[in-house]
This record gives sequence, structure tokens and C-alpha cells, in this order.
Amino acid sequence: MRGGDCKASRYPLFALTAPLRASGLSGVRRYSTASQICYIPFVKWNVTFYNMEVEAALLELPASLLAKFIRYAERMETYGPDLGMPHTRAMGKGLFELRIKSAEGIGRVFYCTQIGRNIVFLHHFVKKTPKTPRKELDIARRRLKEVKSDQ
Repeated sequence: MRGGDCKASRYPLFALTAPLRASGLSGVRRYSTASQICYIPFVKWNVTFYNMEVEAALLELPASLLAKFIRYAERMETYGPDLGMPHTRAMGKGLFELRIKSAEGIGRVFYCTQIGRNIVFLHHFVKKTPKTPRKELDIARRRLKEVKSDQ
């Protein structure tokens, strides 16, 4: 079977108990169920930040939000930018959000993808209202335009 030919390969994050972490190398992981064997390809994605201020601000998140961010960022490196709901969501026009929830609150990290398997984290904030504030969304969209124009 080719990668992607079985139901388990659609969401490999949930199908595998231990993700492949091969220090920057691509690989293939064998996953079997009672009725089928799937080969799921792993291709490393590069995760970067819009600038150093975004990276520093992310590291100042509350401890449990930071831990979840790091965990999801590592999964994005391995499985790509679409972890599926409730972890990621498309915001339209190439902008996505990483949805982080913990006991200390709800955080959102906006990101985009670039050609060559790159994920760029653009902006983050801690939610205090049910809707995403317009100001935060505008900042992320402005940075998205800058990143896409530099491509």
C-alpha cells in the first residue's frame, strides 16, 4: 500500500502511539491493525517564527500553555500543519490557528505555510472572550501578507 491508502493514515497523530522522531531525517513508519497494514510517510517540516519577538513572547506563555504549544509544534514538524480540529483551524486566505487549551486559559497561535514545507508562527495571544479579537486577527493577517510577499 502507498502512504495515505488507509483510514489510519488520514490522522496519523492519533493512529500512532509513538511518533517517529528521527533527527531531521525522513522516514516511513509501519502501522498495522487487525485487518490492514499501512505505510505512513514522514517528512520533516521546518517550524520558524515571524521574528525574535514572537518567539520570545511565546516562551513567556503560562507553563501549561507553553508545554502544549511545544508539544503541538513538535507534532507539526512531524505530521505537517494540519493536525485537525480541535488542534488547528483554517482562518481563511492561508492563515491558520493553533488552538491551545489548558487549566491556565485558552491560547491561540496564528501561523501560515510556505513553499518547501515551512511553517511560520506569526502571532499569538491568550483568549479572554469567546470570539477572536479583530485586533489580533488584523496583526496576524498583516504579518501573513509580509511573509507571502517575501516568498
